[in-house]
Amino acid sequence: MTTVEAQGFYAHVDLWSVITWAVSIFISIVIGFFVVARMMLNQYQSGLDTRFEIQEVRRQEAKEHWNHLFSGLQDDVKDGNRELQEYWEKQFSELSAKVSLGHDSIQELKNDLYRLKVELPVQFVTKPEFTNKINEIESSIKELNNAEGR
Repeated sequence: MTTVEAQGFYAHVDLWSVITWAVSIFISIVIGFFVVARMMLNQYQSGLDTRFEIQEVRRQEAKEHWNHLFSGLQDDVKDGNRELQEYWEKQFSELSAKVSLGHDSIQELKNDLYRLKVELPVQFVTKPEFTNKINEIESSIKELNNAEGR
């Protein structure tokens, strides 16, 4: 117990009341800090939620865009496959004609088959429809990269 006297005024202060007052102030400050921290975390979390929602919407839009482009490419490939199928049927009919005519040179037949195996990918890749679609896809990818770079 402490007693302070100043110009006829007496103040009586217990040590226990000072400790209680200091602890309550400290607890109030700590609780206030946690409340403010929690509010800031909630705001940050809501910002992240909004950001992820926007990203999901953009991802869905991009998915629909690329599905549309690739479905068009698949249709073009199916159309091109008919032409290739006709070409290869002609080539194989020529080979079968050579075999049926008594084509005795096995090495020549192997060379013809090897030539056909080499021509197939080259012919498909050099088709104008294929190269146009590949160029279209590459330009779309470049546009996306340029849009993301901003």
